[in-house]
Amino acid sequence: LEELVQSVARARDENLVSDVDASLRAALQQSSLTGSAEPLVAALKQAEERLQRANQPRLEPARRAIARDLDRARAASVADVATLSIKLDEAVRLVDELPLLSAADTRRGDDAARVPAPAASAASAGDGVGVWLAQTFGQAGRQVAQSAWSELRSLVRVTRIDHPEAMLVAPDQAFFLRENVKLRLLNARLALLARQFDGAQADVRWAQSTIDRYFDRSARRTQLASELLRTVAQQARQGGVARPDDTFTALAAVSANK
Repeated sequence: LEELVQSVARARDENLVSDVDASLRAALQQSSLTGSAEPLVAALKQAEERLQRANQPRLEPARRAIARDLDRARAASVADVATLSIKLDEAVRLVDELPLLSAADTRRGDDAARVPAPAASAASAGDGVGVWLAQTFGQAGRQVAQSAWSELRSLVRVTRIDHPEAMLVAPDQAFFLRENVKLRLLNARLALLARQFDGAQADVRWAQSTIDRYFDRSARRTQLASELLRTVAQQARQGGVARPDDTFTALAAVSANK
């Protein structure tokens, strides 16, 4: 009777070990296909609970190996493709709203309205025409000089341009420029879904360099789009799922010691 009980217990443990081994290998394949460590983590947690419920001393080495592999699987850094795809979609939406460097700033009078009256008077007084008008026509001449100075400042804009070709983009070419940027971002999104992280990073870097070259980097939307692309480029990296080799070795040792 004792031998029968022991054989039944061994058969039960062997079935448990075989079942755990098969479930872990299936979870490992699923993690490799999806690029996510969640299936493997869930399988390791379930295997640890099953071995703990079995409460067999001969299965204790396997349970400790599962605990070690579970910690490694949780610590592994895997790219969150879903979140990165959402960021790329947001960047594609912002492309149509990005201001070009070649587009003139049509805000008029804003700078003059923000300049205090003494400063504006000093600026107009420093100008030869303003002084002459102020001396000749009094207050009316000063107002005319201030208005002329504000109009002149709205017509002239001084900007540092690192790439002169950015100012030569014609209005009809701006449409094709934006469409090219959006196409490269969509290609990067497809590459992420296909787990081709090198191709995705190449497309994202091209789009970011194009935005920095042809669009106004001082604009809020341009800064937001650049930040989204930098985040995607930093996180879109190949991260291998940690294999539970210690668990497989421990399960094989338990199966060998029948």
